[in-house]
Amino acid sequence: CKREVIRRFPLAIQHLYTMNVTRYSNAITTVQTIFDSLKNGFKEYINENAKWMVDEETKNIAREKIDKLTAAIGYATIASDDASLDNYYEKFFVNNDLHLENAYHYHNFHRWSLSNSLQNPNILDHWDYFETRTSRLFDYIALFNRLFVIASGMHEPLVNSEWPWPVNMGSIGVLLAQKLFASIDGPDGRTHLPNGTRYDWWQSPTIIGYNNSRNCITDYYVRDLKTLTYNINGAEIQIPLAGEPFSPTTLRHIGALRFAYNTLMKSNDIKSFKMPGTNFTSQQTFFLAYAQTQCYQREELLQLIRTQLGVYDERTALNAALIHMPEFAQAFQCQSKENQCFD
Repeated sequence: CKREVIRRFPLAIQHLYTMNVTRYSNAITTVQTIFDSLKNGFKEYINENAKWMVDEETKNIAREKIDKLTAAIGYATIASDDASLDNYYEKFFVNNDLHLENAYHYHNFHRWSLSNSLQNPNILDHWDYFETRTSRLFDYIALFNRLFVIASGMHEPLVNSEWPWPVNMGSIGVLLAQKLFASIDGPDGRTHLPNGTRYDWWQSPTIIGYNNSRNCITDYYVRDLKTLTYNINGAEIQIPLAGEPFSPTTLRHIGALRFAYNTLMKSNDIKSFKMPGTNFTSQQTFFLAYAQTQCYQREELLQLIRTQLGVYDERTALNAALIHMPEFAQAFQCQSKENQCFD
């Protein structure tokens, strides 16, 4: 029943997060401000830092994608209005005891909703498309060159309108930066133009530059880190790391961290700011906020299988990104890695 409700009534589920709740309005404003700042910071990163993106033709398309990138933040407008939702779901009939009849009614409703979307393309602002994705908090959809941030993800520990800027930028800011970075380097991002046309727009010099960085990160996993150890029923099992399947994700983490950090550091006031009640600088607070978003605890067996499939745990991904960032070493006054692999 729960699965069917989530599948059939995604807009109504959104309404559960917005009904009689006013605190999301401030969160939406905060996230929109972060998004706008990150867009500007991302473009500066392309212009000044992304040495792996060698040729101007690729850079020009990347800049255009960033300029035309839009965000849908919060929820579909229809999900905040009872009357609009009632009208939208009016044709969906449900009977408590008749499963086959309910399936028939749903398919009729689904056919109508598709037809209605074609006739009125702005009614849901593409939120209906986003709701079919596996990620329920935020995602980048290359077809629309749009970043979606859903209301259910806009609360602690990711964002709070009353938090200091370094905390919000280090938590949800970096997570959004990763999605923005995917608009140019993800499997969909690098194969869609700003207008949504499918086209592989990376030129050979950029492909070579990116692959050099990818090989460098792969070497780190294979030669430096080598293995990850898991405790399965009291037995220590070591899994050798291939590195290659996960290296693009690590590069995206590094790139996102870098341009989010540079965006934060644009303000001279931030540079000298210290967190109230602590001795942490803004730089340190930024990295600590990012680290707390990566705190996951899975069953050892599940993570072992994920590692074998090339999906490493968040702690490993976090440390791999930070160890290749001189900015992190400088913030905490520790030894930086000689080869940072990715600009």
